[in-house]
Amino acid sequence: MKKTTPPQLLAGIYDEAMLLAGTTGQITSGLTPPEKALLDLVLTYSEQAKAVLAVLVTSLTYKILHPEQDVRNHQASIPNGYSGRTFDAKFITPFLKQQKFPAMHSGTGWLTRALEQKQPYNQSYPGAINPKELKPAFLTIIENIESGANCRQYLSYLLQGLIL
Repeated sequence: MKKTTPPQLLAGIYDEAMLLAGTTGQITSGLTPPEKALLDLVLTYSEQAKAVLAVLVTSLTYKILHPEQDVRNHQASIPNGYSGRTFDAKFITPFLKQQKFPAMHSGTGWLTRALEQKQPYNQSYPGAINPKELKPAFLTIIENIESGANCRQYLSYLLQGLIL
């Protein structure tokens, strides 16, 4: 079976999100109200916190393609880690820019001090993610991803929200 590439995955979920958002004029998903509230917070601050958006889209996309990877370990230098920055720069930020979604001018969300620290994204992550209410939402979403959240639905929800 041929392996799905990141651009193919993103294009497919984007097309689904476009159809859903375009048909109803609202976000359609089977997510729980608490999950929607977390993602809505990210959407609310998507222009102001482009790096958080990029890191979440990267983490979701990577987890879908590599379910065995713990995306909390976002740097290759972290034990059992992967290079989120490289994956973002190669696939995610170009996709976000192509769709005219909020995206980092630098080419990756990992160049912000708040998100580049060499520590796993867990509840003790020290990065100063702003605005303040976005940090616990971000870390909870990352934790949800590792706890078996439906990453396709999370990604679709974010893309629908950006489309609308």
